[in-house]
Amino acid sequence: VENGELKTRWLGRDAFINRQMWSSTKFIPLLNLIDRANGQVPQTDIDQCLVREAGRQGGFPFNDLAAGIMSYDNRIATSNSLAAMFKHFNTPAGLEKWTRDMTGNRQLSFQGRYGEIPFIQHPELWDRKSRRVLIKSPMEDHRGQNLVSTYDLTRLLTMASWHWRLPRNAIFSSVQTHSLESVLRAMGVDTARYVDIALDTLGLSSDVKAPVILSKSGFGRSDERDRTELTYSALVQFALPRPSASDPTASHQNYSFGLTLIAAEQTGNGNQEARFVDALMAAEVTEVVKRVVTGQL
Repeated sequence: VENGELKTRWLGRDAFINRQMWSSTKFIPLLNLIDRANGQVPQTDIDQCLVREAGRQGGFPFNDLAAGIMSYDNRIATSNSLAAMFKHFNTPAGLEKWTRDMTGNRQLSFQGRYGEIPFIQHPELWDRKSRRVLIKSPMEDHRGQNLVSTYDLTRLLTMASWHWRLPRNAIFSSVQTHSLESVLRAMGVDTARYVDIALDTLGLSSDVKAPVILSKSGFGRSDERDRTELTYSALVQFALPRPSASDPTASHQNYSFGLTLIAAEQTGNGNQEARFVDALMAAEVTEVVKRVVTGQL
């Protein structure tokens, strides 16, 4: 941050190639729903909203459903069925267009499903405070593919995480911070803990101050490519003590960065491939964190 403005650097390898990113894309429909809800009523706090079957009473708190997608705890429903449900708040074409508009990637495809039927086929978003329905499902099935780039995921996650620091022309058009916070809180319970492992491996855990780790992982075996693939998109923020002589005006150096990585392996043995990509991802995330804190990036 210089003179109150956020300065960023972008590094990427094959960053604009559209790929199957598995479950890493599941946070996108959540951001779209918040953007549309706050577009209708800016003061709406998504934490005060329920998701329910159209026309029915009751429902489930938005944050509980969002956290269920990330944690895979199956307390309400499976992660795949919950993610498929949130896609049903928009048409396939509408959600794809919004994602393209937010990233600038006009070639991405985002009309696919997540392998299971939606937990609620025709959901609606009910605001408990105003006692009104904000968003209704257009009742269109999603069919096709989810093909996005590592750039897309990194951009969307950093846009969400740095929302209050970005200029007006670089943020989600209608999202309000009080609603965005709900998604970010949910992304803190992702089952993948690669950054945590990196900090431990590098011996930094005891020195880290105010750590924030938001992430979404994805995993699957592609029949088309005959290999196991693992994806990991994360936003990382923390502070580390400065060397005593480097800057007497500040005791800590702040770091904030986003990353999206893909690991893949093809041996013909699914279990062996899964162990390999898990270890590879842990090693590569550790290398990225090391280069960040040592100033090599």
